[in-house]
Amino acid sequence: MSQKKQDTQTLSPEEQNQLQQSLAHYNEVAQVLHSSTQQPEAEAALLSVTNLPESVQIAYLKALSKENTTNAADVVAAFNALAPAKEVRKEAKRSLIRLEGNKTYPQWTPPAPPVVEEEAAPVDTTPPRFWKGLITDTKELGEMQLLLCWEQGPNYKEVRMMGFLLEFWTSGIKDFFTEVNNKRHMEDHIEQMRQQMSGTGVRLTSCSLAQSRRLLQEAQEVNTKTQTKPHRAFTRNLPLIRKFILDAPEAEEEEEVEGAPPAPTRRNIPSIPMMPQDILDTFFPGMANEEVVGDFIDAWSSADYEMAYDLLATDSPLRDGLEREEWVELRQRWQHEAHPDNINVTFIAEYDEDFEEDLTSDEQPAVEATTTPVDTDEDLGEEDDELDTVETAWSLEFVRTPLLTSIKEIPQASAFYKETNRHWFWVRYSLIEEDGNLRIHDLIDETALASQLDPAEIQQRMEKIALLAGKRLDDLENRLQEDEKDEDDGDDDLNDDYKEEDDFDVDEEDEDDDDEDDEDDDEDMLDTFNRLEEALQIATRYMHYTDALIAQAPTSNATMYRQAYDFARVAQDFERAAVYLQQLAEHFPDQRAKTLQDLTLVQLNIAYNYSQEEEEEREQQFLKVAEETIRESITLANMPESLTTLAQILVGQNKQLDEAEDLLQQAQRRTTEAHNLALIESNLAKIAELHDDKGLALQHYQHAAEVDPTFPKIWINLGFLQYDLKQYDAAIASLKHSVQTNPDDIEGYLGLGEVYRNGLQDYNSAEDILLKGMEVNEESADVLGSLAMVYIDQGNLRKAEKYLDLAEEADPDSDFIEEVREAFELAQSEQRRNKRGPGNQHKRQKPKSKKR
Repeated sequence: MSQKKQDTQTLSPEEQNQLQQSLAHYNEVAQVLHSSTQQPEAEAALLSVTNLPESVQIAYLKALSKENTTNAADVVAAFNALAPAKEVRKEAKRSLIRLEGNKTYPQWTPPAPPVVEEEAAPVDTTPPRFWKGLITDTKELGEMQLLLCWEQGPNYKEVRMMGFLLEFWTSGIKDFFTEVNNKRHMEDHIEQMRQQMSGTGVRLTSCSLAQSRRLLQEAQEVNTKTQTKPHRAFTRNLPLIRKFILDAPEAEEEEEVEGAPPAPTRRNIPSIPMMPQDILDTFFPGMANEEVVGDFIDAWSSADYEMAYDLLATDSPLRDGLEREEWVELRQRWQHEAHPDNINVTFIAEYDEDFEEDLTSDEQPAVEATTTPVDTDEDLGEEDDELDTVETAWSLEFVRTPLLTSIKEIPQASAFYKETNRHWFWVRYSLIEEDGNLRIHDLIDETALASQLDPAEIQQRMEKIALLAGKRLDDLENRLQEDEKDEDDGDDDLNDDYKEEDDFDVDEEDEDDDDEDDEDDDEDMLDTFNRLEEALQIATRYMHYTDALIAQAPTSNATMYRQAYDFARVAQDFERAAVYLQQLAEHFPDQRAKTLQDLTLVQLNIAYNYSQEEEEEREQQFLKVAEETIRESITLANMPESLTTLAQILVGQNKQLDEAEDLLQQAQRRTTEAHNLALIESNLAKIAELHDDKGLALQHYQHAAEVDPTFPKIWINLGFLQYDLKQYDAAIASLKHSVQTNPDDIEGYLGLGEVYRNGLQDYNSAEDILLKGMEVNEESADVLGSLAMVYIDQGNLRKAEKYLDLAEEADPDSDFIEEVREAFELAQSEQRRNKRGPGNQHKRQKPKSKKR
């Protein structure tokens, strides 16, 4: 976690005096900097301040950021480059950004560092030597990650790691990093990478230096063919990369012996020996088991049954005594009948014995852990305790056919959703070592075991899991809030890429600082990810126990359906949430109307997810199902919320607008709740817009804002409509209100930028608000593209190109960014034509505004 910054607001009287004296002489410091020709001279100029407490230095820089003079900017730039304290350098970087926001830029550049005489350098008796290389087996997908490590330093205790992201279709060398640290740290780094890949089906395999060089050269050829630039970090470190890889004699010697490796494909994997178990245990402790299970599920769900068979132990009951060809042929026949599709793996993790102990601990009566084999499970025998086990939950869409009983690796379904034919499973896999490799021995059906428990025992487990899940989810929420507070306190390192040209070149020291911050952020992210995954596992167990209880006692308790529905929503598994609401409506008729209303919203979420995946047929299916569900809810209980929901569905599809308007007017007469009234007015506004009556739409949006000023997007919608009506002052007021009340919503900044740029041609105001938008999201392609358009309109094509390049890097497929590129090229042509002399001028093309 990033270290919190010191509070510079509470300086002692002595420190306040030091601050004021230093500020009185900053112009003199700037003059010394201007006359310095060597780095030690520049460092000496700062000594009067760098010798002060760190809190005073930070307060000094904050004060300079308000001076808005070139001398102040020069002093801040010197601190950014030369200050000894890391936190001071970071504050200097933020102060430079504040000054830039006020159009104040430094003119001073750091002098060259002192040259170290070559003969004075100590002789390196331990030159770097290649230690190991790892690649992901994803080249067939067009993109792969490459990690290379060299041992170096005294007794070879340090490791230099280089990481590449290679894309073989358009981007070439897409990303690069390098760092030096001790071996233990690097092993942990690789393990974290493995954890992030766990369950995705992606594997890391060994890679020689010669193979690495060939892959890099191939990626460079892609850059050449597509006329794209390799990642900036790669270009900046090219001398180092040449030394260690491209021009390394070891790589050439290897290449003479080795043949070019075939592009990795899933079909080739079974015939290639897997990474030796001792290496997996050494460098990826605890991850090898999960990898094997992940590979099995991925291969099986991809119909790569040959690989799936090879990942089973020779005596595995899942092979069912069949030879490879027979086993594969049977599954191919089942696939032809059942049409399996859209697998979703919820989690894959080492079996958590501690969690089972939690279930049986405290004052609760002891309950049997699911690891204990029941009497009917004789196949596992006494050896089960010695086997490694991996727990997983997954779901799959398929049609049930008679062949299903012959497919041993498909366990008993815990739940089923008829609208998509999705089945949910909860299993453990036992693993053994065979010929130096891990293989799956058997499947332990947790759903079947749970179904054998007494309903009272299931209920007891569910209560305990709910308590544990609630606690861990609270821990996660507290952690996320703490991270968010740190972010607000730190406001770390806005991207240097949106400064002037010199600021695009980050010095090595800043880069090291950024690497340390990135490492902290990576560790925080990994820790949060692990906490989230743990909470997800607990929630998933609860849902499966709920399924077991529903099967035995479906009318015992309505609350369990609601609790499982809540857990499904936390897991973003809307199909499973729909299952619980359907069952609740079926078994508890007195709650049916309200439950169907909730079910409609879940079905709309499912439809939205399909729209994002561009599966229009599925999207329309669920929109139809949602409409049928809410209409039934209305017949049972004519609630105003249900009327509004049905109207929203109709308006969203631009159909039956007269009915939708009538439904909204009925709902309006029957509710006084502010949020509902604002929702009704907002939908009436949309109907008016669909009828091209912008004046009426404006009235409805204004009413919505009056009724509930906090209603989501209301000021955005109002501002954009006022902009369309050329009511620029009103639009600015509405969009500013949006930015003030919801500063994290990037649309408010975009809307203001559009009004200032395209409506008022106030380019300075447009630039200011969009730069503030970048502080919210520095990687927003829309903000970057809008900034590029501001500079295009001003004729500053050099700066426009920088932002446009960043925008294309952030979202290369954006239609809006493509329009900005066209406008840039047209402006560039005009500029060249003007330099050649007078000629026919063409009106500059402007991309359409980015609408809500």
